[in-house]
Order: sequence, then structure tokens, then C-alpha cells
Amino acid sequence: MSEQKNITNETGNRSDWTGIYKGAAISSFLVVLLYLFQMIFIKNSNYPINIEQWYELVSGSRLQGLLYLNTLDIITALLLGIVFVALCVRLRPESRPLTTLALPFAFLGIGTFIIPRMQLLSVLTLSTEHVSAANTQSAEAIIYAGKALEVLAVPTLQTTGFFIISAAAFLLSIIMINSERMPKIGGFIGIMAFLLTIAESISVMFIPDIVYPMMIVAGAFWIVWWAVIGVGLISAKD
Repeated sequence: MSEQKNITNETGNRSDWTGIYKGAAISSFLVVLLYLFQMIFIKNSNYPINIEQWYELVSGSRLQGLLYLNTLDIITALLLGIVFVALCVRLRPESRPLTTLALPFAFLGIGTFIIPRMQLLSVLTLSTEHVSAANTQSAEAIIYAGKALEVLAVPTLQTTGFFIISAAAFLLSIIMINSERMPKIGGFIGIMAFLLTIAESISVMFIPDIVYPMMIVAGAFWIVWWAVIGVGLISAKD
């Protein structure tokens, strides 16, 4: 009777984790699609160069404003949180220390990644106030308030938060190289993506002209990595 109960509990637990794995796999595939869209959107977009242009853009089209404000980054980062939880659970039997270290790194990076974008959304409110400003003095005050946000309006997917997220992915990729629970090729791809991300960060300081090509190459590796993770999770059985 006790053995039967244990078997039932074990089967139920496996079923629960299988559902979580599949949900995380879908999240991973959505990340791939959103990341591709953002890379194409950034390449073909002319971002505003001052706060007055931001106000004009947002007041003209809220939807376009949301895209330019990198709102999709917030959705992407939240989806990655689901992926990292499932991936750490999946790889935990193979390396408890690395998965224990990787998960806090992932959530630290996600938080760091999201917060500036959440702050930047206040441009939506400021643009409305700017349009309806009663006088020139009020309009100038709103412009000054918006200038404090300009530093956040950087049209790139590479931020400190993303670097921390990539470090978490690097730790999990080390496990995957010898893993029996996830595709080994994902380990090599993840490590290469992380090294390219480091190279991109260095190029920002020393060779700015190659930053965008490096971002595209590193981004391509991350897209493949997330796709491999999705395939591995969707086929996971426990």
C-alpha cells in the first residue's frame, strides 16, 4: 500500500514537472520570436535623439512609442525567468552548486534588465502632460523631467542586466556540456554566446564601430541557444 502511494506521488510529481517544462519550452520559443523581432526592429528604426522627439513620437502613436521604448524587452525578460526556473530544476540533479548559483544570477539580471525599462515608460505620461501643458513654463518643466530619462533610452539589447543573465546562462551551459538531461550542443552554444557577449562589451569601450555587428552575432548565438533549450525542455519527461 505504501509502495503504491509512493509510486503515485512520484508519477504525479513527474507529471507536474513535465507540464512546467513544456510551459518553459513555449516561453523559450516565444523569446526567440520576440528577440528576432526586436533585432529587426532596431536595425530598421531611427530612435529619437532628444526628449522633445520622444514626446512627439509617443503622442503620435502610443503603440509605436511602446515599441521604441523597448517594452517587449520586459515581456522577454519575464519569459526568461520561467525558462531559467525550469532549466535549473532540470539540471539540478547534475550540478546542485552551479544551478543554485545560476538561478539568483538570472533573477538579479532580469530585475536589473527590467527596472530601467519600467522607468522609461513614464515617458508615456509625460508626453500626455506635455501636449496638454497650459503654458510654456509648464512645458519646459516637463521637458526637464523627461531629460532625466534620456540616458535610459538606449536602442540596444546589451545592458548590464543582460550581461548578468548571460552569465547565468553560461553557468548552466557548463553543466549541459556533460548533461544527460539536456542537449549537449546547447552547452557549447551557450558558452560561445557568452564569450561573444563579453567581446561585445569590450568593443563598446575600445572599438565602437564593431559594436552593432558583434551584437548581431552574439544575438544569433543566443537565439539558437534559447531554441535548443526549448527543444530540450519540451522533450523532458520528469
